[in-house]
Amino acid sequence: MENINLIDAIKEFSENTKDSFINIQGRKYLKVVDRLNFVRQKFGERLCVKTTTTYPDGLAMFQTEIFLDGKLIGTGHSKQTVKKDKEFEKIESVSIGRALGIAGFAGSELATFEEMNDFIKTTPNFNNGYVQAKSQPVDVAKDEIITKIQEAEKFSTTPGVLEKNLQQIWSQYSEKLGFMQVEDQDFYSKILQARKKAEQTVRTRSNNGR
Repeated sequence: MENINLIDAIKEFSENTKDSFINIQGRKYLKVVDRLNFVRQKFGERLCVKTTTTYPDGLAMFQTEIFLDGKLIGTGHSKQTVKKDKEFEKIESVSIGRALGIAGFAGSELATFEEMNDFIKTTPNFNNGYVQAKSQPVDVAKDEIITKIQEAEKFSTTPGVLEKNLQQIWSQYSEKLGFMQVEDQDFYSKILQARKKAEQTVRTRSNNGR
């Protein structure tokens, strides 16, 4: 354990892990276990990683909170249908990885390597060639995210289908969502409200057999 503050630890993390990142479509990812080992080594008992599990609508949902010196520095969650023990472990890793990303220990994206690796395996035509995307203003992304959530609500037939659609949205806009969670919490709350409304609507529609 070192007597190091959060800002200095993030700087050291960026410097010490720059050669360990895995490049996927020009974006940098690092395995959750490597990031977790780094923060545990730096902070020791000053660090507390708390995970809770719930099972809404037959899905397994993990929520992770990371505390440093008793102060909350990062949160993350993941939710998915679980069929095997390995899938259960992967969902937990994704939740921890997102919390580490919010705390400042990530690559260029909040999405974890574990998420992207799973995406590649389930996408036969995935091309890992890098194409530089144009920078999208955060204000534009806000409207698009809300619209996509509403579309997912309209066309998803079951809570499971909705969750997959929402995960795609969160993965697509992970960088913008991370920025809003820190810099524009009011609008981020609106996005979470839109998500909650979509989940309630699809759940009710599914229960009614419509």
